[in-house]
Amino acid sequence: MNQRNIKQEKIWLKLKCNKKIYLFNTKNLLLVELFSKNQIMKKKALRQTIAVLDASQNTLSSDPVKFSTNIESIALNVIEKCNLSCSYCYADKGTYGRSSTMSYKTAISSINYLSRYKKKFHIKFFGGEPLLNFNLIQKVTKWCLNQKKEFSFSITTNGTLVKKSHIEFFKKNNFSLIVSYDGKFLQNQQRPPQKKSSWRKNNFQEIFNSDIFKSKSLVLRTTITPNYLNYFPQIIDELIFEKKINIYYSRSISKDKPERYNTKQIRQLEFFLFEFINKCFARKDFNSILLLKNISTIIHAINKRQRKEKFCSAGINYLSVSTDGSFYICHRFTEHCDATLGSVEHGINEKKIEKILNFREKPPKKCAVCWAKNLCSGGGCMHENKVSNNTFFEPDNLSCQLFRTECKVALIAYIQILKNAPQLLK
Repeated sequence: MNQRNIKQEKIWLKLKCNKKIYLFNTKNLLLVELFSKNQIMKKKALRQTIAVLDASQNTLSSDPVKFSTNIESIALNVIEKCNLSCSYCYADKGTYGRSSTMSYKTAISSINYLSRYKKKFHIKFFGGEPLLNFNLIQKVTKWCLNQKKEFSFSITTNGTLVKKSHIEFFKKNNFSLIVSYDGKFLQNQQRPPQKKSSWRKNNFQEIFNSDIFKSKSLVLRTTITPNYLNYFPQIIDELIFEKKINIYYSRSISKDKPERYNTKQIRQLEFFLFEFINKCFARKDFNSILLLKNISTIIHAINKRQRKEKFCSAGINYLSVSTDGSFYICHRFTEHCDATLGSVEHGINEKKIEKILNFREKPPKKCAVCWAKNLCSGGGCMHENKVSNNTFFEPDNLSCQLFRTECKVALIAYIQILKNAPQLLK
C-alpha cells in the first residue's frame, strides 16, 4: 500500500487497501467499504454510488466555530538556558537570545493572574532546559497544590539531567513527561552538549533503564532534520519496535539553516511512513502504529468522526510566559517581540488576541477547499507560517503537504486496525 492507492473524487477520497475499495467522506469523516478491487465498476456507476451516499449521510456541522479568550494552560519558561546545542533549535540554543532565569515572584504572579478565573489550570514547565532551575519547579508546584483550584503539571526536558530524585518528584505530583530524544544514531550529531563534560556520550542508555520510561504519561519527541532523514526508519525501529515508547516526530523549521525541508524530502518521509505501517501490517503489530502519535491522533479522530475545531490552542487557550513575565502566542514564539500578547505587569493585549480568534474562526480560503480541513480545521501552525511566509496568517504549504500525507497514512492504517484489531480503538 502506498500513496498511489489514494485518489480524490470531489468530497470523497477513494482508497485501495488489500484488494478492497473504500470511500472516505472528507466532510463527515465517514469511511465506507465499497467493493472488491477485482470487480469492475465504471465511472458512471461510481458517481451514482457516491450520489446515493451523499444523499443518505449527514455531514458534520459547517457552521463557523466561535472561540473566546480562555487561557487554560501555559508554558512557564522557568529558565532560558540549556546544556545542549541542538542544531535545529528555534530558541537560539535554548537562550531565546536572553539567557535568563525566572524568579519565584514572577512565576507566582503570572500563574495567579492567568488562572484567576479558572477552577482547573495546567502548567507546562519549559525552557531552555527546565531542570536547570528545578528548585523553582519544586516551589511553584508546592504553591499550586496549596491553592483551592485544581492544577495539573507537565514538563518538556531533554532528559540528560534527569536523576532519580526528579523521577520521584514527577511521580508524586502526577507530571506528564515529554522528553526530547533523537535516537541513538543522531542524539550526539544533532544535539551536542554545550560543554563536553556536561553529560557522557551514552548516558541516555542509563535513562532508558530508569523509571522514567516506565511512566504511562511519557512521550518522546524526536526531531527529523532533512540532513539525517534516512535515519527515520532506524529511529522507528529503536523507539517503537524495540522500546515500545510513544513518540512524536517533528520536522525542523529553521528558516536560514540547511535543516529546512523541501517537497522532495517530504515525499521521502511519506515513503518511510507507508513503509512503517506496511511493516506493522506484515507483523500484525497494529498496536505499534498507535505509538506514533502523529498518526494515531488522526486515526482516533477518524474513528470518532470528530471534526477538529481549531488547529491548536495557541493564543486562545494556551500561551507562553517568558522569564520576565511577558506573554507570547506559544512557546515557539517566546521572546519574539511581534508575537507578544502582553505581560503580568500590563495584562493581556485583547486586540492581538482578537486577530488570532478571527484567524481561527475564518481560516484562509485555500483551507476551505482542502480535503483534510475537518481533520486540521485550517490555518496551520502560526510559527511555521511566520517562518515560511513572514506572516502568522498564511499557511505554510509544506506543512500542509505533510499533514495531508499523515492523513493518508492514517486512513490506510485505520482500515487495517478496524479489520484486524478494533479493540485498540476503544
